Amino acid sequence: MTKNELDLLETILQNLLETHSEYNTQLKTDLIEINGYTVADFSVRDGIKGGGTAIYVKVDIPYSKKEINSKFETSVIQILINSDMVTIISLYDASTDTKEDDYINLLNQIEGKFIICGDFNAHHYLWGSNKTDTKGNSLHNAISTNNIIVLNDGSGTRQNPSDLQLSCIDISMSSVQLAHQITWTVDNKSLYGSDHFVIQLTLNQTSSCSNSEQELIWNYKKADWDGFASSCHKQLSEN
Repeated sequence: MTKNELDLLETILQNLLETHSEYNTQLKTDLIEINGYTVADFSVRDGIKGGGTAIYVKVDIPYSKKEINSKFETSVIQILINSDMVTIISLYDASTDTKEDDYINLLNQIEGKFIICGDFNAHHYLWGSNKTDTKGNSLHNAISTNNIIVLNDGSGTRQNPSDLQLSCIDISMSSVQLAHQITWTVDNKSLYGSDHFVIQLTLNQTSSCSNSEQELIWNYKKADWDGFASSCHKQLSEN
């Protein structure tokens, strides 16, 4: 991908996945350079070319790194948006045995408002997949338990090079406080040599909760069923 192809100067942050970058003591990393941007944080596999994540930030935008301990390949930074600290996470997970506890461990290390964008390699109907697998169920449970909003609209985010079938494994999510302000779009003509499409998240500071059409996720595990039964009984008795 090039600066011209992505029109990067119109974007504050760039989140790259599967950078296939590697670390060495001379260059530190062989990540591509993007004019007007700095590599805020990145992850690589020790001695292995593959996987990897990176977050690029415009040079005039202040940020700080945040340490996250998890099984995932992650890049994590924090930026100030309208006096609120927002955590941005770029995540890649190629593992086939990820458990719900792995997601919970990651989420428990985040405070306040956040946005997570990643190639989770997990399938679930919630974000548009035509099937649900074990990893998808685990991620869905973690999302539901922590009151997190999935931003995907069901559009395919990856095109299989062999049969051109679409899948939805690139998932964007945010804290509930930010979700109503974010517009999620996927450019299905933006492969640029990759099998994943470019996804754009636009943060609209003028949005209001009353205009939000965001899908709600109910956490039934935290429901007050005794209180619900009592209220139903009271209503039926009065009628």
